[in-house]
Amino acid sequence: MLVAILLTVLAGSATAIGGLIGVWGPHTSNRLLSAGVSLSAGVMIYISFVELLPGAFEHASSVGAATLGFFAGAVFVLVIEYFAGKWSPADRNRQVTSVEQHASHAPKPQVRDTAQLTRTALVMAVVLAAHNAPEGFVTLVSALQDPVLALPIVFAIAIHNIPEGIAVAVPMYHATGNRLKSWAISAASGMAEPIGALILYAILGPFLNLGVVGLVNAVIAGIMVFISLHELLPLALAAGRKTTVTLWLLVGMGVMAVSLLILG
Repeated sequence: MLVAILLTVLAGSATAIGGLIGVWGPHTSNRLLSAGVSLSAGVMIYISFVELLPGAFEHASSVGAATLGFFAGAVFVLVIEYFAGKWSPADRNRQVTSVEQHASHAPKPQVRDTAQLTRTALVMAVVLAAHNAPEGFVTLVSALQDPVLALPIVFAIAIHNIPEGIAVAVPMYHATGNRLKSWAISAASGMAEPIGALILYAILGPFLNLGVVGLVNAVIAGIMVFISLHELLPLALAAGRKTTVTLWLLVGMGVMAVSLLILG
């Protein structure tokens, strides 16, 4: 359990890396953003269809239940994204704009109304908790089943979290002019992932058996495929060229395929 929690914290802490890049690090580019999220999408899509769904079909009570679980996972994240709306740090326009601001060597930001900033930060924190909890649950449950197999999932979600960290830190820095505070808010937002995962596990954990684990794997596959198709690939296409996105998507799938072959 401890290893699973540590892996979940590791994936969530990638937002701190994004925040670090956003306020102190080297200037990023949309090309790098596009390549990174395309690679992440390739890993998540491949492992969903090649590893998680076949296991779900084998262990769930029926193929129909596993299929329903897959689409339920996708719909679950769709509902969260719908209510998150413009506040979501996963919004591709927010992420692309943040990277462009970071790359533009913008002048020192101007401080704005403190009360407005506080309201914005609180809303962002709530949205992040709702958005990241399913991703944390994906990491936690995968690591509980097989920590080695969970490593590619941890990597994919961590890569996915880096632009979210930038998307939180850069606007905050442009609002406050305070690097440390902007980074701290970005880093803290990533901790919604392991905290949300533990809450979900506390609710669902007592009901986990082989059949339920199969169903959970189907739900996880649905969540990861939806995130890849709804968030990562549109973000990659908005930030880079279609050919580049396709190539890095295939690289991600290839990396996942090789790792699964090595792991047997």
